[in-house]
Amino acid sequence: MKLNLVDSDELLLNKGDALVISGKKGVAQLIIVCPGCGKVSSTRGNHVYDENSKSYTPSIVHDMKYGGCGWHGWLIKGEFTECQ
Repeated sequence: MKLNLVDSDELLLNKGDALVISGKKGVAQLIIVCPGCGKVSSTRGNHVYDENSKSYTPSIVHDMKYGGCGWHGWLIKGEFTECQ
């Protein structure tokens, strides 16, 4: 599934949509519409979004203990890929 960057949280409508936000010390992070279930979610921990490569590290987990669906995967070069 392709990453679709949007300009406003009101546009987070479809799986794969994401909004870039500035985190601590100017590090870019994402609010994402989960590629698995379609719920809006933000990551926990030390994630970093690289705007040049359109990659997000480390992997993304939509953790079930926080109301997520359990989707686990990567965003690399603008493409969401589920872990196998």
